[in-house]
Amino acid sequence: MIKYKYVFWDWNGTLIDDLTTSIDSLNVSLAKRNLPLMTRERYFETFCFPVEEFYRKIGFNLEKESYQILADEFIENYNIEVKKAKLHPHAAEVIATLALKAVYPERKRKGNTPSRAKEVRHRNFLYRHHRPRQHIRPRQNRHRQGVV
Repeated sequence: MIKYKYVFWDWNGTLIDDLTTSIDSLNVSLAKRNLPLMTRERYFETFCFPVEEFYRKIGFNLEKESYQILADEFIENYNIEVKKAKLHPHAAEVIATLALKAVYPERKRKGNTPSRAKEVRHRNFLYRHHRPRQHIRPRQNRHRQGVV
């Protein structure tokens, strides 16, 4: 059997059920520009990468307004709404089980993108708001341990 020391994942949609948060945050920007609001169905039909293309598909005019402005606005709205987000069912138990086996949860690394900024702002979200057991702790000295 293979032994693992680290498990890598991202927060959004994996641990945190933030789909409604993301849609609500996006709707603030859409409403501000009198664009049709996002629904779950429309989100699943239109979401794509790169996110700039998704923004074009849902009506943002990136020739008039920069993607960075829209992305920053989304992050600002998301940071307000994310406090309402819940963990996916069993996420805390999975982390606790991995911690008991000395496998530490690490976030997936990304470049310096708006989603990376969002990740950095919420890097301790799970530990601040959803402490399942005392033996789960953030790994603060990853760099000294050679994990980047």
